[in-house]
Amino acid sequence: MLTETQFRASGDPSLLHEGYPLKVGREYLVFALTIDTSSAAAQGGVWVSIQMEPKSPTMIAVPLSLFEIIDPRASRYWTVGSPREGLLRIWPAAFLADFYHDDLSERLPEAVNDFWKVQALLEAESREIEQKPRNFSDGE
Repeated sequence: MLTETQFRASGDPSLLHEGYPLKVGREYLVFALTIDTSSAAAQGGVWVSIQMEPKSPTMIAVPLSLFEIIDPRASRYWTVGSPREGLLRIWPAAFLADFYHDDLSERLPEAVNDFWKVQALLEAESREIEQKPRNFSDGE
């Protein structure tokens, strides 16, 4: 969830005005996480991919520091990849397909249908009740 404090304290005024159609107080579903340590990108190169509008199959990458994490669980649908040194992608497997993002931008039916499937899986997963973690020190 984007908080007013995080929005104001981002440290980079351009983040607030250029290309980030974020709404303070709105909860955003994270589709993917990207860490690019070789990048001179803002916020240390840690980005989350979120859906811009609920009814549009369009994602944008925004700095993680703009958000408060309200559910710390990692998705079981994410896979980890490192296509080059300094780049770590924690994405749904479908997003790793060649030209997936191009096809989604061009609204090719196969990519759009896949996007909605991924969204449905992630949404359903986010609604699952978190179970109490096992305490292995108790011998369970």
